[in-house]
Amino acid sequence: MHKSLGITPFARTALAAVAVMTFVACTHEPSKPNAPLVNLEPRYHVVPGRVAIHEDPAHRIRIPYELYPLESKRLGEEGSCLVRLTVGINGNVEREEISVSSGSPRLDGACVDAYRSAHFIPATENGKPVIDTVEMPVNWRLYQR
Repeated sequence: MHKSLGITPFARTALAAVAVMTFVACTHEPSKPNAPLVNLEPRYHVVPGRVAIHEDPAHRIRIPYELYPLESKRLGEEGSCLVRLTVGINGNVEREEISVSSGSPRLDGACVDAYRSAHFIPATENGKPVIDTVEMPVNWRLYQR
């Protein structure tokens, strides 16, 4: 135990690690409005003999501006992410995860939320629906460029 601080060396190391993590978390810089932004496109899982997942015209995917996180708007955060979706044989999203991050945990969380209730026409193989994956983009922009 360290006599002057009254804590063990292990506790001192843990406190130093927490201090460093806190400093890094507090120094996050929001996206710059003039930074180059990339618009991501969907990535389809291509398998020979399989018809890929595609958007259901009866259930168009629209991501309302209200889904843009308020704190991200306030901080001027913009970015693009890809969400990897596992689509079941009924066309519903069974699993969603970020495959390419926007760089903002808030925007990434909103990306996942945006596709959670989406509906697709499932992939088919030999005329039968199969479970498959697709990566769908969300391009967060505060204003048109």
